[in-house]
Amino acid sequence: MDMKKSIKIIISYVMVLGLAATNTGMFNANAYDDVAVGKKLAKEIGIQIDSDESARELTDLSLINAREMPDIILDEDNAIKQINGLVSDVTVDSVKDVKEVIQNVSNLFGIDNVDNEIQFNRLDSSLYNDTYDFIQYYDGVKVENAHIKVVVDKDTKKAHFLNNSYVSDLSLDTTPVISGDDAEEIVFNTYNTEASEDTKLVIFEDQEASEYKLAWHVSTKSCEPCNVYINAADGSIIYAEMNTEDYDEVPTTYTSYQNPLLLNPQNPILNSTSFKVDISKEDTKYILHDTKRNIYMLNIHTDCTQIAPFMAVSTTTPSASSNYAHLATLYNVEKTYDFYSKLNWKGINNQNSNICVIAEYDPEENGSFPNAMSDGNVLYFGVGGLVEGKGCKATQNWGTELDIVAHEYTHSVTRNKVNFDCYGLGNGEARVLNEAYSDIMAEFIDETPEWQHGTDQYINNINKNTCDPKQYQTRDIAGSTLKYTDSGFSDLEFHKKSVVISRAAYLMDQFGISREDNARIWFTSLDYLTPNATFADCRTALVNAALQVAKYWTYGERMDCMYKVKTAFNAVGVMDPTDKIGDVDLNGTVNSADFNLLVDYCIGNTKFTAPVQKYLSDVNFDNKLDISDLVLLKSMIS
Repeated sequence: MDMKKSIKIIISYVMVLGLAATNTGMFNANAYDDVAVGKKLAKEIGIQIDSDESARELTDLSLINAREMPDIILDEDNAIKQINGLVSDVTVDSVKDVKEVIQNVSNLFGIDNVDNEIQFNRLDSSLYNDTYDFIQYYDGVKVENAHIKVVVDKDTKKAHFLNNSYVSDLSLDTTPVISGDDAEEIVFNTYNTEASEDTKLVIFEDQEASEYKLAWHVSTKSCEPCNVYINAADGSIIYAEMNTEDYDEVPTTYTSYQNPLLLNPQNPILNSTSFKVDISKEDTKYILHDTKRNIYMLNIHTDCTQIAPFMAVSTTTPSASSNYAHLATLYNVEKTYDFYSKLNWKGINNQNSNICVIAEYDPEENGSFPNAMSDGNVLYFGVGGLVEGKGCKATQNWGTELDIVAHEYTHSVTRNKVNFDCYGLGNGEARVLNEAYSDIMAEFIDETPEWQHGTDQYINNINKNTCDPKQYQTRDIAGSTLKYTDSGFSDLEFHKKSVVISRAAYLMDQFGISREDNARIWFTSLDYLTPNATFADCRTALVNAALQVAKYWTYGERMDCMYKVKTAFNAVGVMDPTDKIGDVDLNGTVNSADFNLLVDYCIGNTKFTAPVQKYLSDVNFDNKLDISDLVLLKSMIS
């Protein structure tokens, strides 16, 4: 299931590669053949290089990493996907500098012209990193989901990670045979829905044909389907993204809701903010405007750009007589906004743009929309519950649940920061990660953290157990056994698949990583991900993020944090194939000597000399060493 390949090579230029040395035995930096070195490195890594320039780039990578190759992660085609380590010795202060970084490894990725083939997309500045995202273009046409992301340490100003989904060796005609209007007409005739925005010409991978094609990307108003890719050569439908949103079943009886925080005259959020309220209209439409955070809370469905005509001139403070559900929704959005502000992220797009929130969203006007959603710029919260998949009129307002609000808000954040591929293409893991990150960050924001959703307002109405779908609508999360490697995992609905990743976050919490550090690690990990990220990429991102968050801790604390992250992912079946679990003595094999050494450690007769030994000894992945590890290690050997 895990297509990741990773290798770390320790280079001894004199002994291993037979490079020139002086008579005194000292290494002569001017006497070796950098092309020969690079070709040997390529052979060790398992990649094909087609030029001397590529060989030299590999040699340079080893030199700037103190003669040790960074982690080179390959994709299923044995092409370089990630460089995890110093990418260049260029000091980065601008986009121009980052392009120079990419230029220094461009031959390894098959990029002929950096200036023409990639375009700067955005810069995200987090607590620890500046992340530069570039989009690939071919003959002036965007290649869908093809990115190069360069992560720069804010302190050293050096690029220490490069994530690549660049598509090399493209060769196709970029002149469309059919027009964008033709494509929209095909979509209308096929699905009876109109385009919601300008139709764009892109290069899109036809996975059934295993080739890239020129296509028109049509986004629709109905979202049934949401996005359609029309072959620009013959008008055939390459792909249609259907709305497969599944609703979780919730009880049909509810208790009344009054958020005590809203009734508190000393409320630290609501009473420190002025609101513009228009309640004079006969149709009862109104707007609450948080002027400090630029949040607009509406009980109407309108575009944020059309807010002005509805605004009243009066300014007031909400009182206990105001609509509890709407004030609670606004309060929850404000809490989430403040949480992300502490992570150096402003609003939903890091530009502090308007946040538009629709309360009591009811597009069918039948009194029930039992769901919540985000389209990247607007947050929608419906009303009602579900009975056997059918809507029913009920008192629940989905915006009154802090973790549900935080979940949808996080969808907007990740859409702007990573833009996970939610079309279900490839192995679909990016779509699963999209759900997992919303669940995880919502738990860090939740005022009553219990790793479940929907427990703030109605204590028994659990919408989702984010640790284990097998424990659905219960509070017992300790007995989860769901793993990435389980048979039948691939058949699960994507919301339930996401629990594998959210359980890793839960285990990190259980292993002793503080709630604040855990939140920082997960948010920072987004710096390292691209739209088509996999579970393996997520693990790599979390390890890198943990090292960044802990970079000023003691060496022992930093290693302990990193290995807790690795162990949590091991426990849910997302493992690094290069880790030799059980190799206690670090000699490359697992045998009786490892068992005997672990026995000596457990009874106090010896100490480990390297932090990695404790990690590799934890063969049952519970972040402790005891008799159960000895029993399991014994069975592995026998």
